[in-house]
Amino acid sequence: MKRFGLRALHLFVVLILVTFLVSVMLEFLPGDPAVVIAGENATPEQVELVRQKLNLDQPVIARYFLWASHVLQGDLGVSFRTTQPVGEAIAQRLPVSLELMVLAQIIALIMAVPMAVWAAYRPRSTVGRIATPTSVLMISTPEFVIALMLILGGAMVLGWFPATGFVPLAAGLGLNLISLALPALAVAAEPAGTYSRILRADMSRTFDEDFMLAAKAKGMTIPNILFRQALRPSSLSLVTLAGLNTARLLGSVVVIESLFGIPGIGRLLVESVNNSDFVTVQGVVCVIALTYVIVNALTDLSYAIIDPRVRHAVA
Repeated sequence: MKRFGLRALHLFVVLILVTFLVSVMLEFLPGDPAVVIAGENATPEQVELVRQKLNLDQPVIARYFLWASHVLQGDLGVSFRTTQPVGEAIAQRLPVSLELMVLAQIIALIMAVPMAVWAAYRPRSTVGRIATPTSVLMISTPEFVIALMLILGGAMVLGWFPATGFVPLAAGLGLNLISLALPALAVAAEPAGTYSRILRADMSRTFDEDFMLAAKAKGMTIPNILFRQALRPSSLSLVTLAGLNTARLLGSVVVIESLFGIPGIGRLLVESVNNSDFVTVQGVVCVIALTYVIVNALTDLSYAIIDPRVRHAVA
């Protein structure tokens, strides 16, 4: 219990530091938010009135604590540009980004796990020989390059998927998944390569353990050996990385959502930065950081479920 309490305190400190650093960085954005809001034709008196109304005349530390006190009450503020509550804007767009993130994680695991398991079991097979260069290629290729290649091949040449746009889930599951297929593949490529390399290395070490030799001597089937005896104790690094990537993907969809015209939280962040709408930027970053903290806590708790050795060590 003490261990989890310290972990929770650590994650809370991370949340505070991230949101505060973002507040400081917003000070260096080009342009004056008061001028943007008041308009280029506004008089100096009107600009100063806007600056006072939005507390822009106060030091960044004072504004941060004022913002944080409102956040603790569930109020993320109001957008300067749209006058829409930031919490409402995030609530409208967050489900889209979460769906894209979950689909990307599922695709990445489907691509990585079978390839890594078989490559570790049969390193000299065809899969074993192509697994490493394939993983390196997926890791080293930028997401936007993969996205452009998918648009060219899947949308413009083959015509199987739309190049841009988003179909909500309410319009039909099939149409919704088709609209997210190319963006999810673009986001999934880099994690899939990383997962494959990490899992293959861990499973190669697991195959050298005594209990694996005993499993083979007992005549267990290959699927049982691979996916039950070997995969489970080899999954701790994969679970850790997948947990970290879950929150990271929520932030990395910024480019992909902009390329494919998806109305998610990443696109909202880009639009807010371009409009110097720092209240919305702070709210979006706060949600992303909070997601990171929660996912990390859940990842820690999952260790004891996956590997009994961790559960006994904690006890």
